[in-house]
Amino acid sequence: MKNHWIVTLACLALTIACSASQDVAEELEPIGVLVEGPCPVTIPDGLVEGESIQCGTVAVPEFHEKPDGKRLHLQVAVFPSVGDNPSPEPLFVATAGPGASGIESITPDVAGPLGPALLADRDLVLIDYRGLPLAEPNLMCPEIIDSAIPALVENLSADNAMASQLQAAAACRDRLRSEGVTLEAYNNVETAADIAMVMTALGYDQFNVYGTSAGTILAQHLLRDHSDRLRSVIIDSTVPAGRGNVHIEAPTVAAGTLDAIIQLCEQDAACAAAYPELRAEAAGLIDRYDSEPITVEVSNPATGEPLQMALTGHRVAQGILMLNSQTPTVSMVPWFIHNLAVGETGIVKDLLWTIAPPAGNFSWALGTSIFCMEYSDFTEDDIVFPGINPAYEEAIASQSFGARTIARTCEAWDLEPIDPQFKKPVRSEVPVLLMAGTLDSLTPPSWAHEVAGTLSNATVVEIEGYAHSPTFAGECTAMIALQFLRDPTNPLDDSCLGGLKLEFLVPD
Repeated sequence: MKNHWIVTLACLALTIACSASQDVAEELEPIGVLVEGPCPVTIPDGLVEGESIQCGTVAVPEFHEKPDGKRLHLQVAVFPSVGDNPSPEPLFVATAGPGASGIESITPDVAGPLGPALLADRDLVLIDYRGLPLAEPNLMCPEIIDSAIPALVENLSADNAMASQLQAAAACRDRLRSEGVTLEAYNNVETAADIAMVMTALGYDQFNVYGTSAGTILAQHLLRDHSDRLRSVIIDSTVPAGRGNVHIEAPTVAAGTLDAIIQLCEQDAACAAAYPELRAEAAGLIDRYDSEPITVEVSNPATGEPLQMALTGHRVAQGILMLNSQTPTVSMVPWFIHNLAVGETGIVKDLLWTIAPPAGNFSWALGTSIFCMEYSDFTEDDIVFPGINPAYEEAIASQSFGARTIARTCEAWDLEPIDPQFKKPVRSEVPVLLMAGTLDSLTPPSWAHEVAGTLSNATVVEIEGYAHSPTFAGECTAMIALQFLRDPTNPLDDSCLGGLKLEFLVPD
């Protein structure tokens, strides 16, 4: 600290030394220390800043192997337990994306009915880790949004839509590089080390982890590198860590799940009566809207003003995929397909979130960097489909994070893959619960069983009729997760799963 003050005083006398003093000050900034500060989000009703939610920042090294190098700053939010005798190990939530802010997206849930159940036994910790919207720096790409929203009005082919996104992504990459961002530092190996450091800064020796979707990748890296810090882990909608061909499987997974939904509809009296031609309607829908796009008036996702959107086949495919990827909306898939098949396109206005890019905060470059370093062991020549629904599969491969888009983006981004040792199947003795929806169009149950195969203390629970991120999508599944958190060594009581049944959305 003495040297720091000498440099600072010298800077006052010699302005030529200011830039040097700033470098020294940054080098001397301590890592792994919580600096309390105001919460970076609007505090919802039911929470009191400084009491029921406490916020701050923690500086971490850009590369943990170089602790004296550049610093990154992570936002932290802690929700103290409301229990009389809470457990000392908190629950850390690793969010989906990768790119969504955990603090922004989960704080409202903590303020709602789920909060008391989550906080009954332990503290809850949310971290906007490296690259996320509230971290400094973040890896958001406004260039993506700026190009994608105007493109909604254009009748773009899948290839042209992809080319537009790739151009915007390249502009984002160049800007981030020019701002001094080292994209190679944004991977789950470094992030897992960040989490361990932040938990130490918060005073926690051990902790529990809940990870959903892309958050399951981070959870697996924590299991690999920091098992000694983990009491238990819940992996919800599993993405196998490091297996670089998951994007190639994704279109087939999506098509197979859609086929399963159609079969369930055919076996359901009410659904079959409402949509008797559903299989034929689904088979021809993508080609029809690609050959004859329809203009639909929607609201601009950024401004709310009216916008005339060109409803193309690949946008229809994205809508189906997004409805099919969420447990609360999977029951709407037959209704959505049938309505578009008979020309009822007005429904798109209320479901624009399934088609248009998010207008809010999302760190596009973080997801791209992670996928390119950890999941790009393929080229476009490797992308082959079995032909369950060829038009749908091809459209899925060309989506924002589809196989073709990832292959082309990663070729342009030119990031070195992470060390192969971090891509091997994870082995650990920590108790792990893997939750999987049988109708998950993004992460099939087979991926959960694959990951569980190398974990010596793992349990897989499949939930019939549920889709992506099923754990907190219903009372039964949430109860199973909370039961596991209370005592991960006890056998689970999952008897409530027997009463679950998918109720399709039908007229009346």
